[in-house]
Amino acid sequence: MDVLSPSTSEIIATVSDAGVEEVNAACAAAAAAFPAWAETDTDMRAACSRRLADIIRNRMGELAELESAITGRPVREMRAQMTRIPEWLDYFAGIILGLEGESNRVKGGFLTYTQYRPFGVCALLTPWNHPILILVKNSRQRSQLVTPSSSNRLNLHR
Repeated sequence: MDVLSPSTSEIIATVSDAGVEEVNAACAAAAAAFPAWAETDTDMRAACSRRLADIIRNRMGELAELESAITGRPVREMRAQMTRIPEWLDYFAGIILGLEGESNRVKGGFLTYTQYRPFGVCALLTPWNHPILILVKNSRQRSQLVTPSSSNRLNLHR
């Protein structure tokens, strides 16, 4: 599938287009990976979130240029907006470490409690503008299947 520049209509990249078999395989892989991820210690999940934040910080220039090429927006604008991504990932890491359940007594001598755990596989259909921002903001430590907009298929491949 060709990826076109919105400013010049030139082909700037070619990416694969998944068919039914590839989508089914991705769904199966996400579902298979989820139980192990859900059982992963919160310290490790927080470390993974912080590691991803570091990777994005180190590739910020490349990602901002890709986002600019695909959306037609200025690189400096994309760079400014994308600086939020590592901040969110660090924030989510802090939340993961601070998750604590609540408990209370109820009639009959029972004790109820809440426990925060990752909840299943999530499918994200991202729009053409800000697919990476939306992906990260909605991740919340889930296994994800992501479908980018047909007009912006390049950045999520990175």
